[in-house]
Amino acid sequence: MVNDVFGVQSRFEPKQNFEQPPNEEAMGFYQELEEAIHPLWVGSQHSKLFVAVRMINIKSDWTIAEVAMDSTIKLMGELASPEFDIPTSYYQENRLVSELGVSYDRIHCCPNGCMLFYKQDADLNECKLYGHACYRQTPSGKMVPIKAMHYLPVIPRLKRLLASPSSASHMRWHNENRRTPGVMCHPSDREAWKHFDRTYPNLASEPRNIHLGLCADGFTPYSVSAAPYSCWPIFLTPYNLLPEMCMTSPYIFLNCVILGPRTPKVLIDVYLQPLIDELKQLWCECVVTYDVSTKSNFNMHASLMWTINDFPAYEMLSGWMTAGKLACSYCMENSKAFTLKHGHKNSWFDCHRQFLPMDHEFRKMKQAFRKNKTENDPPSRALSGEEIWGRARQKHNPKARLDFKEYCRCPELNLQELVNNKVFKPKASFSFTLEEKREICRLVKNLRMRRVYHTGEHTQFVEDIALGPGSEVKTMKMYIVNVTRLQLMYPGYPKKKITLFRCKWFDPSQRGTRVNRQQNIIDVKHTRQYNRCDPFIIAQNAKQVYYAPYPLRRDKADWWVVIKTKPVGRIEVDNALDVAYQNDVPFVHQTMDTELENSLEHPQNILEEVDEDDVTIIENVEEESTDGPETSNGEESSDENETSEDEWEND
Repeated sequence: MVNDVFGVQSRFEPKQNFEQPPNEEAMGFYQELEEAIHPLWVGSQHSKLFVAVRMINIKSDWTIAEVAMDSTIKLMGELASPEFDIPTSYYQENRLVSELGVSYDRIHCCPNGCMLFYKQDADLNECKLYGHACYRQTPSGKMVPIKAMHYLPVIPRLKRLLASPSSASHMRWHNENRRTPGVMCHPSDREAWKHFDRTYPNLASEPRNIHLGLCADGFTPYSVSAAPYSCWPIFLTPYNLLPEMCMTSPYIFLNCVILGPRTPKVLIDVYLQPLIDELKQLWCECVVTYDVSTKSNFNMHASLMWTINDFPAYEMLSGWMTAGKLACSYCMENSKAFTLKHGHKNSWFDCHRQFLPMDHEFRKMKQAFRKNKTENDPPSRALSGEEIWGRARQKHNPKARLDFKEYCRCPELNLQELVNNKVFKPKASFSFTLEEKREICRLVKNLRMRRVYHTGEHTQFVEDIALGPGSEVKTMKMYIVNVTRLQLMYPGYPKKKITLFRCKWFDPSQRGTRVNRQQNIIDVKHTRQYNRCDPFIIAQNAKQVYYAPYPLRRDKADWWVVIKTKPVGRIEVDNALDVAYQNDVPFVHQTMDTELENSLEHPQNILEEVDEDDVTIIENVEEESTDGPETSNGEESSDENETSEDEWEND
């Protein structure tokens, strides 16, 4: 309306000044549309297409069965005049709408999301990757898919935008209504759009080529108390239209619905396969489209400009890990994320002030953001496509093997230089060959386990224990150091309960535990803890001890002496199977040392060749390493002092 009043002229000039007839597909669409919009009777404002669309909407909104819809439509036909041209069944209504070219495809899926029965795989009966059964037989003998996906093709819907008089002229709005620099009221004003036009001038020369945005997010269609079920719709939006049109419901296209019950996660690309094929066709090839506003045919292309999603969906669509300190795909290793001291979680608070201009006032603020911190660093450099691809290949590169040599005692994994000055990476002992991986998969696939194992007669007591403990846990307040006492209740009668201790373990290595064999004394360093063991133990397996500090010994302020004691009010009976607590720790040390002595060399001594470019990197790093060894940190020096004290005591 504003353009009409002020006479804004279009800068788009069609390549041909004469009108063209619609192509064959567009001509068929117009013929079907003309027949569908024919009035029900002379002077009626409604058409057969209007009735069909309204009936389909009513069925969808109120979840009406198809049989009920057929009965309703039949009653409407009996009450109406024979001259009224209305569909006689719900099937005819669906067929009328589908003939306009906006139908959907029902694609069968593997229940585990491994593949789609699509294109050349449409005739398969089971998963071609793992052999999963994907069809089940109904009582009537018909084979139906266990899981299916509804896909709505995007190309016919884009064609309808240019074939409709109400939207065809607006598809050039982004090109005909450029704003002055510094003003942004449409995505075409962004630098990303302008950069795309400069990079692909051939596509930018045709303003009717479509710029798309993809939106994805998951939700639970049922209540929170119901069984978990994840549903992921995928939407596409054409951004050629003016702002008040492109973000409205008629122009946001539902492309597909990925059904649950689980979140697709990394398998989302399997369900997006049909969309990817259509986007490739629109980008690499072209689609002949009729523009009703200019009365001409042209070759339409389309591009996916960006995606709109939250952080979990961003991980699924891009493949970027969004957990840990490297979750930001812009900062990456330059991230300033930190771990909360008490919450022990990663935080990105005040990590993005570096992207502000260097003279911005926020950079100098010490109280508004992190306490007593200013920001003087420039923003991170944007990586090129080659650099991103190189980082994707760095997981097992030669630099990792150099780190093994620097920090680990694993000489069997060091890089080896053989004949012809070629460098090879030895395979580790825990790695498998391709045939071994297949054998493991076959073993797991054929593994069958019984649901219930019991010996003797089945009793109600065994059944109650098999059901597991209840959800209620009782915490007991006691004077226990380093231990939390919990009590689990099992269902059924008589009442069954078990007491667990939730423990905090001391470090069993030589840095946290010392044994004086002559005096039969065990010392533990109370400032070091070990979190890799299961924290829960049965109360019957615990022994009571107390810890005594060393008096007047500043060098042993962090060490306690472990002294075994008897529980109050209980007499212990000697048991030949019982082992003294002092004998347990040396056994732990012996087990850990035995595990560390195992070689990591592959039994077949398999070597993998290293690229020549990586070899030059290795040589440079080795030259730098010959300058001198690094000095040890304070912690290692303290460990050496502790070892010397042990030797002094043993002497």
